Amino acid sequence: MIEVEGLDEFARAMRRVDPRIGKALQKAHKEIAKKVSGKVEGAVGGLGSPQSGAAARGVRPRAGQKEATIALLGSNKFIRAAVMGTQTHWVFGRPVSAASMMRRVWQPWVGNSWTAEEGLYGVSPAITAAIPSVVETYSDAIDQALSEAFPD
Repeated sequence: MIEVEGLDEFARAMRRVDPRIGKALQKAHKEIAKKVSGKVEGAVGGLGSPQSGAAARGVRPRAGQKEATIALLGSNKFIRAAVMGTQTHWVFGRPVSAASMMRRVWQPWVGNSWTAEEGLYGVSPAITAAIPSVVETYSDAIDQALSEAFPD
């Protein structure tokens, strides 16, 4: 998760000055969510599994006035296995231990104990690579919103 310290307080104060600033931040969040979800989708699609392409279609951008997020759709049956790995594979309707597979279909399971540095397969590296772009987009959006609110 990328968090900009003080952004909430700044946005709240600026919305009191001019309500258009909240809309400008929401527009920036939409742009950021689209850019980052595109990078995540590409990273998940390139994980090397036969189902990676199908899993990548489960990545969606989400945005509001307060945040930009990436949704990993639960209805996509491959997305969880692609980004979190698996302990068990299902072959012809029967569970098979990942250790007994001759060729792994998915990465080893990261479970619920992963850290931001290790992260989810494909997701964390893509978000980390997008940080400079996110900072630039925020900076441009804030500059534009302030120039509209204070045209002098």
